Amino acid sequence: MSGSHHIFVHADLAAILSLQEVQGEAKPYQIRQFLRLVERHALALEDE
Repeated sequence: MSGSHHIFVHADLAAILSLQEVQGEAKPYQIRQFLRLVERHALALEDE
């Protein structure tokens, strides 16, 4: 299954986030990693 990972970066963070879709959903541990990054860095969605 080549190329199943999606890599996300944020210009202000050194961390990267890698998500792998399995049957249309990310793996639970990857969602936890994402939520920890959001909380740790007080990230929020903004209108473009």
